[in-house]
Amino acid sequence: MKIRIKTSKDAPQAIAKRWNLALHGCVAKTPRATVYKVDAPQGPAALKIYNEIGSAGEGAAVQFLRHLEPGAGVKIYRSSAWRAAVLMEWLDGPALSALLVNGEEDTATRHLAAVAGAVARSRFKLHAQYRRVMPALKTNLANCRAHAVDHPEAENLHRAIALFDHLVATTTQERIIHGDLHFGNVVLTDDGPRLIDPKGLRADPAYEFGRVLIDPSHDVRSDALIQRIKRRAPIFADGIGVTPERPIQWLAVRLAQRVFSNSPKDASRQEFAPHLAAVLDLAER
Repeated sequence: MKIRIKTSKDAPQAIAKRWNLALHGCVAKTPRATVYKVDAPQGPAALKIYNEIGSAGEGAAVQFLRHLEPGAGVKIYRSSAWRAAVLMEWLDGPALSALLVNGEEDTATRHLAAVAGAVARSRFKLHAQYRRVMPALKTNLANCRAHAVDHPEAENLHRAIALFDHLVATTTQERIIHGDLHFGNVVLTDDGPRLIDPKGLRADPAYEFGRVLIDPSHDVRSDALIQRIKRRAPIFADGIGVTPERPIQWLAVRLAQRVFSNSPKDASRQEFAPHLAAVLDLAER
């Protein structure tokens, strides 16, 4: 059963009045939520208002951040009923994606590995609140296989499914992961890197690195992308205590899922399809 709550247009003003906040305008907006910079009793803060809350939303995000190792993520000050509004500390500093743009790939990679390690060391409670990734991914891959019978590159999907089966069979323990880990979701503050905007999921911890191994991937040749993966995989793997092969294998599975579950005109499919065979070759070594 899904429960959905739509927030009203005057929700920011209502929350600000109730929580004694001074609104300073919108700083980020997505189809799911809007973020405002505010002055709070605790100091400068960020107020996140969700447009719609449901069981498929980010209900575990607050719980995730509250149980992170101290100093690893943004601090939560308070949240409303159903977590439709969340007040958190304001973080000054660039996202790690800005470091990539400036050519500081090694620094950005090591900072991201550090926060991933902090997640791996954190002790989370009430694991049942976090949605498991593997059942949904298994169903999605099965649907892809059913619709790819005549696809000219169906063999790549079969290779990815074989990797998925191997990964599931060798997963010794699922852990709580950020769920949307990428360079844009880590802010480099004066006190070090800090995680923001988690989903809060349960999965093999190596699953987390499916995006950051290749980000950014547009306008890059496959051979250059493979070299990027080879550089980053050992650093990320060391951060959470796994072998470098495992995040690469999850990357191959996730790329195949992205390619075969979207329409041929989908932008992400067009971006990743040229690299899938090369990543599978690397993952199968």
